[in-house]
Amino acid sequence: MNIDVSALAEILDEEIAVGEELNRNLAAQRQALAVWDIVGLLQQFIIKYGQIGIRLPFLAEPLRPTPPLVPASTVLLMIVILLVLPQGLFGRKE
Repeated sequence: MNIDVSALAEILDEEIAVGEELNRNLAAQRQALAVWDIVGLLQQFIIKYGQIGIRLPFLAEPLRPTPPLVPASTVLLMIVILLVLPQGLFGRKE
């Protein structure tokens, strides 16, 4: 039984590449779930305080966010995160 070592090395390299790709995909899914949770919490916060209002000391009446602010808050959150953390929410390991 002759085993070609170079063929085994190629197969091993391919398996390692597949494993690394799976690890990157799992990390991306973990990041997507975390961002999804943050966006959902922010939107629920805006909806809740849109109904009862937010008391600010420099305003006579409570600030009540309007419904169009809910989708806009997602874009604003992305802009703030990218300004503060340009490498992304979790950063990158290189």
